[in-house]
Amino acid sequence: MGIQEAVAKSAESLTIYIVKEALFCNVYEQSAWRFIELIKPYKPIKKRVKKLNMDVVSIGFPKSQLYAISEIARQNGFTLAQEESGSLTIKIPVEPYINFDEWKQSIPLNLMEKPCLTDQSISGNQFEWFSIVKEVELYTVADHTPMQSMQFLIDLQNKIKLVKKMPE
Repeated sequence: MGIQEAVAKSAESLTIYIVKEALFCNVYEQSAWRFIELIKPYKPIKKRVKKLNMDVVSIGFPKSQLYAISEIARQNGFTLAQEESGSLTIKIPVEPYINFDEWKQSIPLNLMEKPCLTDQSISGNQFEWFSIVKEVELYTVADHTPMQSMQFLIDLQNKIKLVKKMPE
């Protein structure tokens, strides 16, 4: 499921739409607002999504938390429905008291831009740090054995030691 569909589904009133993606669950826009106000207070993140040409608020949590969240929803009298796409929908009886648009406006935009590695102002040392961070970002633990993951960590530690020795 794409972000466009998830954002569209989150606009349905009296619904919290949870998208399961690999090892995590994500909740977008109005669903995130309802989730935080009525289920569990997570810290929302607002990012600019170029594909949608808008700022999107979301929260995320490990799939392992889904059972506990389902229990909280049941205890509050909410209805749960599993969907074919692997997502979860929670039906709520009333909308939160706080206005969604005001709530969204109160969340600061995450301005952490990805560094442009072709920028001439970046030193070799910074480039090495960025490449290490990129390696970690792209490494999926779920696709590797414990031994492969351990070797990956050892290799990273060696790279970090080398970068620390480099002149700035």
